[in-house]
Amino acid sequence: DVLLGFVFFNSQQTNYFQPAILDQVSLFAHFLVQMVLNHQNTLRTLVASLRITGKMMHYKDPETCNHLERMAHFSQLIAQQMVAQGDVFFDDEEIDHIFRFAPLHDIGKVGIPDDILQKQGRLDINEWQVMKTHSGIGRAIVDQLIDEFGFASLPDIEVLRHVTELHHEKIDGSGYPHGLQGEEVPLAARIISVSDIFDALTSKRPYKEAWSNQAAFEELGEMVAKNLLDQNCVAALKQRAEEVGTVQALFRDP
Repeated sequence: DVLLGFVFFNSQQTNYFQPAILDQVSLFAHFLVQMVLNHQNTLRTLVASLRITGKMMHYKDPETCNHLERMAHFSQLIAQQMVAQGDVFFDDEEIDHIFRFAPLHDIGKVGIPDDILQKQGRLDINEWQVMKTHSGIGRAIVDQLIDEFGFASLPDIEVLRHVTELHHEKIDGSGYPHGLQGEEVPLAARIISVSDIFDALTSKRPYKEAWSNQAAFEELGEMVAKNLLDQNCVAALKQRAEEVGTVQALFRDP
C-alpha cells in the first residue's frame, strides 16, 4: 500500500508496443517488481536486525545509546561532506548504509566482561588487551548475522564487516586488529574512526570531563599530523561543525 516507484518501458521504434509485445512487457514488469519488493523486504529485515542488535549494547552499557546515535549522524555528515568536496563518490544508498551500519561498530563489546567494560577508570595493560578483542568478536557476530539472514547479496554489506572489525585501524599502521596502513583501511572504517573518537572526546567519561568541540577538533588535527586519522574525514567533519552541534543537542547524554 505504499508507492515505491514505477516501471517505465520505452522504445525507439514507432508503434512498437503492439498486443503481443504488451503481453511480454507485463511479464517483465511483474518480475522486475518482484525483484524490487524482495530487495526492499531484505533491506527492511536488515535494518530491523541492526536496530535490535544495536540495542544489545544499550542493555550492556546504558551510556552508549546516545553515543551510537551521535556517531552515526557524525559519520553521515562526514560522508555527505566528502561527496560535496569531491573527495569521494557515494550515492545516497551508500551514505545511508554507512549511517545505519555505524551503530554496530562496537557490538563486539557484548563479549567483554562487565568488570572491564564498566570499569570506573583507565584500563591496565592486560584489561586493554581483552578490550581490543571486541573488534574480532564484532566481526564474528556480523558474519553470523549475514549468514543466518541471507544478507550476503545485499549491496555494501562488506561495509558492515569493515565498520565492526576495522574502526580501530590507524593510517600509520599502529591500529588493531591487523595493523593496516593508509588506504588499506577501508574508507567506511576511517569515517567511523573519526566519528567515534570525536564523540568520545566531547563526551563525559568516568576518567575525564567532556572536551569542547573546538578542543576536540584541534585534537583530531593533531592526530592527522601524526598520521593516525584520515585527513579528508577530519576536514569534512570540521566543515559540518554547526550540524555537529545540532546532533549533540538532539542526543544529549542524561
